[in-house]
This record gives sequence, C-alpha cells and structure tokens, in this order.
Amino acid sequence: MLIQNKEEFITGFRQAAIRLGEGYIIAMLTDRLYIQELDREQLDRDELYEKAMEIRMFNEEEEVKWFRGADQKLQCRERKDQEDQMDPLFFWDEWQYLDINEQKSKPEKGIAYATGGGRYELPLKDYRDAKIKIRNYLEYEEDTMQLYISDWRIIGFSKERGE
Repeated sequence: MLIQNKEEFITGFRQAAIRLGEGYIIAMLTDRLYIQELDREQLDRDELYEKAMEIRMFNEEEEVKWFRGADQKLQCRERKDQEDQMDPLFFWDEWQYLDINEQKSKPEKGIAYATGGGRYELPLKDYRDAKIKIRNYLEYEEDTMQLYISDWRIIGFSKERGE
C-alpha cells in the first residue's frame, strides 16, 4: 500500500503500535538505526517519515513494514500469521546471531558494539548469544515448480538454542 502523505503515515504508525501492543521496532533511516521495544518507543514521527528506508514493527504474531520502493515513495505491507492457516510446508523459521562484541558492549545502557566497530541500540538485558528470529514464507514458481522465499518477517529476539 502506498503512503500518500505524512499524516497517513503517522496515523498508520500509531494504529499499528496500538494493535501490536508489545514487540519491537527496527527503524533503518538514512543516517541512523533504531531498535526499541514497542511499548517504550520514543521515535520522532517526522524524522521517520522523512528519513525512513525501512521500518519494521513486529511481535510473534505479525509485522508491519514501511519501506521505500525504487521510486522513493513510502509504502506499507502487513503480514499476520493465523496459526490455523500456517502450513509448515510453506514457511520456516531461522535464527541469526547478532553481530555483537560482547566484551565492549554495555547491555545495562542498551548499547551493542558490532565486531567491526559500529554501535547500535539493542533493548535486551543480556547480549550473550543474542539472535534475531526470522520467518521465511515459501511459494512455488508455477513454471519451474521451484520453491522460493516470497516474503520474510522478523518474529523477535531470542537467546535460546533452536529458539
């Protein structure tokens, strides 16, 4: 869905935050990365609208994603899982370790340092073995019958092995 103006974005953002209730926001702007808990987020809506490359608001059940297409116009897509409609043949979950220098990072201040030297906010209490959980949605190409990833979304963060 194409976002027509800032007011439409702000209204949609507010409604999505209320609907999701708990979860996280990852906002990739032209000059900054934010990762915040949804119930504690304090992001400037004007800045988000003007500088957003991609914003993902998510929890275990759904994700709302705002992104800029090739034409640089802001768009939105929503993906909600319905447990009774989730065929395990058409999705799989994966866990990816976050790039964290555990010796340099300061979880008590919410700052993670990457092994390459960058830093980012990370609202987790403990950074050891921290991972992000991704859900990949699968479809078949009709002509070749090859399986491909048609979409993906973020589920949450985890420290557990296999979770």
